[in-house]
Amino acid sequence: MAGVGNMLRHEYERTAPDVLWSVARQDLPTLEKVCREELAAADPPEAEKP
Repeated sequence: MAGVGNMLRHEYERTAPDVLWSVARQDLPTLEKVCREELAAADPPEAEKP
């Protein structure tokens, strides 16, 4: 992820629009799901806190 971020910030003129669109449509939803699951596991709801 860091590598993609660096590319988008510093070499965006070399990024192929179709590749970027493919990543946004195919890969980001999975990444979002995993991130949300990790955040939920790290900070359980109030009802589950000791």
